[in-house]
Amino acid sequence: MGAFGSCLGVGRPVKPGANPRLLGSNLVNVDASPFGPNPNSRQMIRRPISYMTNGSTPVNSGRGGPMPKLMRQSSAMSNGNLQQQKPPPYPHHLSPSSQAVPKLVDIDDNVPSQNSHSNCNKQVTTILDLETAFLEDIRMNPNEYCILLALYDFNGDRTNEDLVFCKGDHLETTKSYMKGDWWLARSKSTKKVGYVPSNFVRELRTIGENESWYFGKIGRAEAEVRLRSPENKDGAFIIRNSDTCGPNQFSLSVKHNNKVKHYKIVQYETGGFYINAKTVFSTIHDLVMHYSQTADGLCVNLREPCRRPVPATIGLSYDTSDNWEIDRKRLKIGNELGRGQFGHVYEGLFNNTTRVAIKQLRQGSMDPQDFLAEAQIMKKMQHKNLVQLYAVCTREEPVYIITELMSKGAMIDYLKTDEGQKLGLPDFIEMATQIASGMAYLEREKFVHRDLAARNILVGDHNVCKIADFGLARFIKESEYEARAGARFPIKWTAPEAANFSKFTIKSDVWSFGIVLFEIVTKGGTPYPDMTNQEVLTRVDKGYRMPQPPNCESKYYAIMVRCWNKDPVKRPTFESLEHELGDYFMNAEEQYREPSQFMIKNC
Repeated sequence: MGAFGSCLGVGRPVKPGANPRLLGSNLVNVDASPFGPNPNSRQMIRRPISYMTNGSTPVNSGRGGPMPKLMRQSSAMSNGNLQQQKPPPYPHHLSPSSQAVPKLVDIDDNVPSQNSHSNCNKQVTTILDLETAFLEDIRMNPNEYCILLALYDFNGDRTNEDLVFCKGDHLETTKSYMKGDWWLARSKSTKKVGYVPSNFVRELRTIGENESWYFGKIGRAEAEVRLRSPENKDGAFIIRNSDTCGPNQFSLSVKHNNKVKHYKIVQYETGGFYINAKTVFSTIHDLVMHYSQTADGLCVNLREPCRRPVPATIGLSYDTSDNWEIDRKRLKIGNELGRGQFGHVYEGLFNNTTRVAIKQLRQGSMDPQDFLAEAQIMKKMQHKNLVQLYAVCTREEPVYIITELMSKGAMIDYLKTDEGQKLGLPDFIEMATQIASGMAYLEREKFVHRDLAARNILVGDHNVCKIADFGLARFIKESEYEARAGARFPIKWTAPEAANFSKFTIKSDVWSFGIVLFEIVTKGGTPYPDMTNQEVLTRVDKGYRMPQPPNCESKYYAIMVRCWNKDPVKRPTFESLEHELGDYFMNAEEQYREPSQFMIKNC
């Protein structure tokens, strides 16, 4: 299909049995999707969208001539043979309104959005030339037109160029604006133009992708961690791509009695989906609707989709994405969060709206240029498991560096809290996988962290883990670099070749990662307890390794030991560690069971 074909239009009933899947046609049989139709219509179609600049004149379709204005019903559908089919029963807790995903309307229909903006009534003041340029680009590039679905609420109160929107809203843009971390878009309901954080929206493609219960390709461990979050009650569930069953295969994960059960969704080659072969459904949507009304062999009926954590925006705002030196008057410093090697860290507010962490350089503790080098490094690093640098204030003393704020603080402290003490193996694996993912990114970028430890991992909502404190990291073009004379480093976390010869590589970070695994599984335990730094250096050099901690699986401990190989070359890469930890449960015995077995064994 063309560019328009990838954007979701308005549902129309299609004659049962009809197959209008023709390339370039304005009809598409959406029931071909395994997820099934939108709940508001049993069968839906998509077709090219004609963007109306003035409500009457259609824009050129990109096929050599003007696109005719979309009609309510085509002549082919006006013969009376096609009847609107009655939609299936839709449980109240899974109704479209509860998912906050409104029904799309024609782009040339002057109809207000069905989505309520009672909690999002702020007015956006857009710059006239910005809006004019945007609308002109839409008019000139109709083939790049796209609809975006808002995944979360965004208050848009950081700058006057931000666009306010609510979860479920539809925004319009073009491919040319879908670059970088902030995209220019126009709200279909308010008609306002402004910048939106790219990780708060996604392109509207298929109906299945827009179901609030579909989480895409996430692993078993991540599904368990998400579902066991206290805000999810019994019956919370996820449909996800299966870890073990190959591409285009799905799994159902559901919470019951604070545990998570996993069901394999089997797909017939000829079509149809089932968990229990006695009950087959034409789409996954129908399967979800059935098990939401009755458990029918599952441990509990499906009640509501798993809650999604709201991510941090990438950058504070569009105007700080490139110009990251900001006026310190835009900051309000609050409580002290901690003290580091080079200064204090405070909680603060940016523009009186956004909570941030403010790192203040202690005067005389470090050359300001070294501090700015740290900031330059962090600004270039963009990964979901690295703490973001938002902005800096360097034009007067003290120098500030502004980063995202992580709600639960340092991992070493969090593991010792009541909440941290309740964590189990799935939590350990998910946290370790996130750290390995962030370090794999550094590995690809040829960065060495040099101070990887639980004290330098920050934890946020839903146990999102991000690597912090790049104060000792340096960009390397060669495979290793020597520490500066007089530099100090933590012996118990440091690889032997780094501790003895002051040479650091990404493989010395792998050694440190093995120590982090120890800290995680012992819930904040101190490595090499009752040993001095000198004793650690001597004994480790002679081949000593920490023994397997109590309540630690042999499989988990084996990963730790491989990280502590004396030969750096024989240590695993972070890329391989990320994959190994991500697949940790793939071969778990009895990973999936039939519903009847769950009824007998686990319910």
